[in-house]
Amino acid sequence: MNFDVPSGDADGSDLITDCAQLVLRGGAVCVDGELQLTTADVNLEGLAWLPRPYDLTRVNHVALQVRVRMVGFDFTGDGMTVIFQADPRGLEAIGNTGRTLGIDGITPSTAIELDTFMNPDDPDYNHIGLDLDGNVISTLTADPPFEMLVASTFSVWIDYTAATHQLSVSLDPSTTKPITPLLTATEDLARLGTAYLGVTGATGGSYHANSVVAWSLAID
Repeated sequence: MNFDVPSGDADGSDLITDCAQLVLRGGAVCVDGELQLTTADVNLEGLAWLPRPYDLTRVNHVALQVRVRMVGFDFTGDGMTVIFQADPRGLEAIGNTGRTLGIDGITPSTAIELDTFMNPDDPDYNHIGLDLDGNVISTLTADPPFEMLVASTFSVWIDYTAATHQLSVSLDPSTTKPITPLLTATEDLARLGTAYLGVTGATGGSYHANSVVAWSLAID
């Protein structure tokens, strides 16, 4: 697994370079250096947090890339999120299994969901969405040009510019970032104040494994 993530120190000198340095909750584990949020089994959830928070009121730009692996079968769920959260529970924050993707009740928060199961409020079984304050009824959604469960791995890029409050998300099976974002939203991350960054994964009655194989973050 390849990590290149500043820990939250002001000078950025303390890097997270290994899965073992993350704070794991639920069923998340490190397996051969890879972050496994859930296995392919029913009603699981796993979360992983970077150990120190970021003061988002002082941030100008965020550039995050996460390389994801989902392994499942024909009828699978539920998916993953990448989330910034300032929940009073801090590193102990955790949601529930199934459709809530492990983030329900984690508030305030801003999350990008990677959803692989069509629940009643979802547009389809293969979409991304912007979820606010632990609510997985997304304020915006978009469909990737590929099936997330079919790709052996795929990359997620999340970019944020504080001056314009623009949050953009791109997906591709390769490691080459597309020119045009898949989803663009106006969202002021500074509303979270000092927040933790993490990833979550969950399964319900339908299931697939959720893993992160690489994670890179640049923040200034």
